[in-house]
Parts: sequence; C-alpha cells; structure tokens
Amino acid sequence: MKVSLIAAMDKNRVIGKENDIPWRIPKDWEYVKNTTKGHPIILGRKNLESIGRALPDRRNIILTRDKGFTFNGCEIVHSIEDVFELCKNEEEIFIFGGEQIYNLFFPYVEKMYITKIHHEF
Repeated sequence: MKVSLIAAMDKNRVIGKENDIPWRIPKDWEYVKNTTKGHPIILGRKNLESIGRALPDRRNIILTRDKGFTFNGCEIVHSIEDVFELCKNEEEIFIFGGEQIYNLFFPYVEKMYITKIHHEF
C-alpha cells in the first residue's frame, strides 16, 4: 500500500484557515476528485465537517478520537493502526487532511500531490 498526501497550498504554505479552504479553484477540485477516485481518503473529523458530506466514489475513512462519532457514508477509526489495517489490501491511500492528520501520517508518506497556489491568503 502506497501512502500519498494530497493538498493545495498558497505562497506561505497555508493549507487551510479556520477549518476551511480559503480559495475556490474548480479545476483543482476536479483534479483532486479524479486523482482520489476509487481510492480511500483519510481525513479528520473537523475536515469532514467542513466538507459537510462523504465524497462519492471513494472510501471515506475518518480518523477521530471521538468514540461516539458517526457520519453517513464514512468509516470511522480511532488510530493510525486502524487505518492501516482497514487499508492493507489497497493499492494507494490518500491523506486528505487536516493539519493533525497530515502530521500524523507524514512519516509514512511516499508520494505527495501538491497544488501550489500563487496567492497569499
């Protein structure tokens, strides 16, 4: 299983602001959807809540400390080991953020898909 990270960042390497993405770039969102389609995405609860829904055509695996958390269309796990066990037969998984999730998985990342935005937010 290859662990990949996917993110967009501005000139100052900002990836988000106040649990939201401070830009809207439809072409980049299309790229993210096409790149992750058919692969699991790993994201934190806050990131999921900012998106507001499970993304279609891929497994949405939510890593949270909240043992009572549920969300329609998502698989909920509570440790990095749970993620690796769930995904052991997957070809590639995508770390989808937010910041805590990126930091947790960074030592395992083999490939990064980064969109650089030439603007400051």
